[in-house]
Amino acid sequence: MKAVSSLQPQENQSCRAHRKFKQIQMPFFAPIMETNSYPAQERIMSGSGRYLCGAAKFKFEGKPLWSGFCHCESCRRNCAAPVAAFFGVANENYRWLGTHPTTYKSFADVTRHFCAKCGTPMAYEAERFPGKIHFYATTLDQPADFKPNFHVHYKERVEWLHITDDLPKYQTTSLDGNAE
Repeated sequence: MKAVSSLQPQENQSCRAHRKFKQIQMPFFAPIMETNSYPAQERIMSGSGRYLCGAAKFKFEGKPLWSGFCHCESCRRNCAAPVAAFFGVANENYRWLGTHPTTYKSFADVTRHFCAKCGTPMAYEAERFPGKIHFYATTLDQPADFKPNFHVHYKERVEWLHITDDLPKYQTTSLDGNAE
């Protein structure tokens, strides 16, 4: 069973952006989530990841549904990093082994999973992605297998991080339709 933290989220600009994202149709993610027609990551067919302390692992089977970088303030603060790298997996394609993570509701519709012992952020779930979970790529046992396909919330990136890849860069979500 999941333990739910009693910590309360704070309202901020990123929170409002996430709610806006939930309320409107998502042309970029919709094909990924509804039909899996987006070219999903091909290199990982199964994999595993773990907490820093090793108290638990996760395992998944099948191709990730999407993979990318998120620059939003919420993900950056959650991971204490300039950008979060993540990949999506259908709920039926993964399982926790060992100690299950503790959860924190960072927004009304967002649940973040982390280790209660060592604090490792492990995953993220949102109501706008029903039946899916986002794992952080750096928790993978083989992080070299991760291949990102896009950047989201690019306008929220930290100024001192210089991105030189040629992946699509969406200023907020893909909803703005203008990738750099």
